[in-house]
Amino acid sequence: MTRPLPRRELPHSTLLSSRDVPTSEEFPEGLKYSFQYLGPADEEILRYDNANDGHDVGRHHRHTRDEVEGIEFEGLRSHIQKFLEEVETIHEQEFA
Repeated sequence: MTRPLPRRELPHSTLLSSRDVPTSEEFPEGLKYSFQYLGPADEEILRYDNANDGHDVGRHHRHTRDEVEGIEFEGLRSHIQKFLEEVETIHEQEFA
């Protein structure tokens, strides 16, 4: 049985989007996603996505203000959890 993720107050603009797509070489999990955390002036602070790998870091990657790096994908649920934890940490360090 799957348990729901804990409810959270999300800071600033936190956008989570995922959708099923046909399984392919480009999307072997049959999933396309983008999670974004925008600051008070709508500047991008953090993004996880599996869009095209134009950065040469792998299909699954995270964007910060300074860099793009590959990240492990162990499933949508754990990926969302990891993203939200990182958003909370950034928010506490920079805006609280």
